[in-house]
Amino acid sequence: EITIDTLPKLKYIDAVLKETLRLQPTAPAFGLRSKEDEAIFPGGYKVHKDERILVLLHQLQRDPKVWDRPEEFLPERMLNGGFENLPPNAWKPFG
Repeated sequence: EITIDTLPKLKYIDAVLKETLRLQPTAPAFGLRSKEDEAIFPGGYKVHKDERILVLLHQLQRDPKVWDRPEEFLPERMLNGGFENLPPNAWKPFG
């Protein structure tokens, strides 16, 4: 019998859910506005205050610099500290 108390023990199910949300996030993108007078993002992109930034989650969560074999469904990547050791903001399935 599965109860609310057994859910934390189902680590592979949790990894499957995380990997599913990585490949198919609930939202396709989300928008932000820069709060700084001038910010420089990775890649050398300059963004000025109040400029809009659109984050495309499909690309973010398939970045080969972060994800080994990014197009493959590999729930195991979320186990044994793999999820906890991701760079900040590399996994944002809900925007």
